[in-house]
Amino acid sequence: MMQFSSVPVDPQFLDLRVAVLGNVDSGKSTLLGVLTQGELDNGRGRARLNLFRHLHEIQTGRTSSISFEILGFNSKGEV
Repeated sequence: MMQFSSVPVDPQFLDLRVAVLGNVDSGKSTLLGVLTQGELDNGRGRARLNLFRHLHEIQTGRTSSISFEILGFNSKGEV
């Protein structure tokens, strides 16, 4: 399947999409939360709180939907 973007190509802008896959409770959402929020997890799942999209995710503490997050970095590779 080919995907075409209507966004003009800008040599100073890099769009990289990364998929994170793994077993249940392996830390996928926690990793994504730590990378995008810039804070370490507190051991009780705080890093993934901003990723929850549905009430049942908040109640159970488990994500159940596909997430898209933006992670920016500069030319030196700093987040």
